[in-house]
Amino acid sequence: MSTDHRKHPLSFAISMSLLAVVATSAMASPRPGAPADNPGAQAATPQDAQAASPADAAKAKSKADAAKQKAAVTLSTVTVSGVRASQMRAIDLKRDAPNIQDSITAENIGALPDVTITDSLQRVTGVQINRDAGVGTSVDVRGLPQVGTMLNGEVFITADQIDSQQPDFTMLPATLFHGVDVIKSPTASTTDGGISGALDLHTYRPWDLPSGFTYSYSANGERGRTSSKWGPEANGLISYNDEGRWGLLVSADYSDTTRSNSNEGLDQYGVVLNGENAASAGGYNGFLTPWNGAPIPPQIVQNPDGSVDVNGDGKSDGVFMGSQNIGLYDITTQRKRKSGSASFQMDMGSGFTFTSDYFYAQQKQFDRNVGIQINSTNWQGATYVPLQSRDTGRPVAGSYGTPEPGWDGTHLYTTQVYEKWPGDVESFSQVTRRNSIAKNFNAQLDFDNGGPFTGSIRGIHDTAQQSNVETDLNISNSNGELWGNVLKDGVPDDAVPPGTYIYPDELGGNRVFNANGLAQNTVPVVADLRGRYLKVSLPSSLATQFADPNGWTMKTLESSGDYDRKVALNAVRFDGHFDFGTGIKLDFGVRNSIRHADNIGYTLVTPYTAAWVPAIRTDAWCVTWPPTWC
Repeated sequence: MSTDHRKHPLSFAISMSLLAVVATSAMASPRPGAPADNPGAQAATPQDAQAASPADAAKAKSKADAAKQKAAVTLSTVTVSGVRASQMRAIDLKRDAPNIQDSITAENIGALPDVTITDSLQRVTGVQINRDAGVGTSVDVRGLPQVGTMLNGEVFITADQIDSQQPDFTMLPATLFHGVDVIKSPTASTTDGGISGALDLHTYRPWDLPSGFTYSYSANGERGRTSSKWGPEANGLISYNDEGRWGLLVSADYSDTTRSNSNEGLDQYGVVLNGENAASAGGYNGFLTPWNGAPIPPQIVQNPDGSVDVNGDGKSDGVFMGSQNIGLYDITTQRKRKSGSASFQMDMGSGFTFTSDYFYAQQKQFDRNVGIQINSTNWQGATYVPLQSRDTGRPVAGSYGTPEPGWDGTHLYTTQVYEKWPGDVESFSQVTRRNSIAKNFNAQLDFDNGGPFTGSIRGIHDTAQQSNVETDLNISNSNGELWGNVLKDGVPDDAVPPGTYIYPDELGGNRVFNANGLAQNTVPVVADLRGRYLKVSLPSSLATQFADPNGWTMKTLESSGDYDRKVALNAVRFDGHFDFGTGIKLDFGVRNSIRHADNIGYTLVTPYTAAWVPAIRTDAWCVTWPPTWC
């Protein structure tokens, strides 16, 4: 009889293990008449062994037992722990659910040191998380971010959900939750289902824990090697369960962490594909156009048909990745979080039970960013040459991947080293402060007397608010010539040199943007992407200009994208279930909710009079004196 082991890998592995154990035992047991391993014992015959007296054998056994008793150690306590019940609960939840869902329980959440509930969810099949400053911030299910979020089966409201379906999960510590259901096929009772699914977060309740008092607490700290900051974290829970008659639970979590969130490379505005073909090279951001009067470097070889050779291979079929700037950003993110929950349950008799839950979360987040940007003059202008590149052989359809005429036969090249002529170099400091508060209250009355009908009625009151203030200060080493003057109506553009502030005579007359600044596209830098970190090399002339405080001037002082948000939700719902006893079951319910939201956006400005006339507009910002945010 043959056995197909491929269909039974577990059985095969177990049987092989058992065979190994049996074989080991058989090898360890001497066969009758077989010689022993001990050379001295090989001289003895079976008859000699049988000649040993029974008294000698009994005496040897007695000595062996005495030696074992002497070596024995008395144990005061033997503790056996396991997670079988928690795992069985997760399996039962998934099996008994009327929809397709995955569930994680308290044991799964506490198995690893997860900072937020999204860190725990990343272990669920089909769930992906997005991180910021080292912790999970949002969730994708089956690759899509349209994921609804509920708390104990009802809509969960935070200030982030005014313009987004998901909350900011950095506010939700994993320690406050008893379990999470990932619902991938919502039913009619799912109040906040997304395109790809929904999350149902479950907080601790006293009847989830054993009778009597239960308490737990923990404290820990972290220190970042890059940030050099300590981060304390602590959480605790205390609960009392009066054998299912009533129960009260309170839990809390606190953390104050600072994490490095730095990055470098091509800029955050996206990239453009710059081709050596004539259609691309002569375009607005091609290899020939964005120099704006500065000499085109000799490394860019121009061909009669308008194409160019920028990497020195003698061909004009290359396409290289360009961007608006090359940036280095040193970012730290500090999050101060205070969260807590409380729950009360009571058996009111006659099948009625009452449950009340309260959840509170507050977080103050500070993003502090200092950095430097090496900018192009024209937007995403190709004022660079690739010093080291590699042909991938992959065809390219156009500047942004969509088909364009004149791009046939082009190949994408990866670039490891850039030589870039900046229009200007900016150094900046930015601070963003975000304060978020969420409060969620639930009260529900459940009925189940063991009969065919069960039901519940519950009320929800959620409020949340969030404020965001951003401040950004930029300084530039440019002389201002790359920005055209914006003058009064009727004044010719060439009435004053580029980069001139227009001032009335009583204030001293006109002033240039930066008298000691650098002309655009004249001094190159080298950006090397081959190592673990971006390496930027400066020529001595540019390094000297960087070191001179008089070579810099303020370009932008702004506070935009600020807002105050408030949201409130009130809901009442009734759910019923009736079992007809013939295999037919009916679920029914009704729900009414009112949601109100305010989103006030604003920009901070400083007043100015008609005497101060803006002379230059840099990108989307006004440069005036005194400074004005636009």
